[in-house]
Amino acid sequence: MDYVHCKELDGIFLSPRPDEDVIKKYYHDSESRSFWFTEILKKTQEMRTKEIIDPQLNWINEIIMQHLKNKDQKYNIFESHAVHWLYNLSSNIINNSEYYFYEPYFPIKADTLKSSKFNTIDKLEKEYFEVSFLFEALDRSINPFKLLDDIYESLKIGGLCFITCLLSSGFEAKILGEHSNIFNPPEKMNLFSYEGMIKLIKSIDGFEIIEFSTPSLLDLDNVSSSISSSSGQEFVKYILNDRDDNELRNSFRDFLQKFRLGSFARIALKKVK
Repeated sequence: MDYVHCKELDGIFLSPRPDEDVIKKYYHDSESRSFWFTEILKKTQEMRTKEIIDPQLNWINEIIMQHLKNKDQKYNIFESHAVHWLYNLSSNIINNSEYYFYEPYFPIKADTLKSSKFNTIDKLEKEYFEVSFLFEALDRSINPFKLLDDIYESLKIGGLCFITCLLSSGFEAKILGEHSNIFNPPEKMNLFSYEGMIKLIKSIDGFEIIEFSTPSLLDLDNVSSSISSSSGQEFVKYILNDRDDNELRNSFRDFLQKFRLGSFARIALKKVK
């Protein structure tokens, strides 16, 4: 599987692309996903929830408190193209919410899920949901433009869409290039740049960007552990590895965050019309 750079869409994309049936078969039936699902996810669930799931939901809850008018009502939430079920099990999920999965990329009938309750839907009702989650779903979508448009149509006016994604314009991707772990097909089919993601959002008339940030928590560590001493990277290697200056590293991280130069993005959108 190969990646190509698309100037018009401003990003790096898998091409040629597998079709939807092949992708679903990979996620549901392949040995690698089965191993990830039954072994890796099972053994990392507690730490994953503590370090990834709960902080992400804390961020989401803060924005919901600011932007949804009735904080005490029951919300309809859906997550699209999910690869696991940990978000809806978290104690940080919005109280009294109904949580749905749309096009989940994990086997619903797996033995490890028998004790869990799932609401799954085959289609999205128009203007039905208050909140939608796209956790790296645009990265793995066959057609990210259609997916985001479907999300828009399914939200009520004032509804919120929360996106996490990887960016090809980020520090790690730019420094490490093809050696970066963000290039991981077919899980990562679409790697928009910062500018490309803005284009994607603006292609839908009616979304307002509430937040677009790149926390850059792992960029420096990932680059530090993988950077070579060739190809003009000596200066970056000096900053990250040779200087041994935490203040410098922290200031560099702040710089990446301020100017949205990290490889991991979190985005909050509001449907305004």
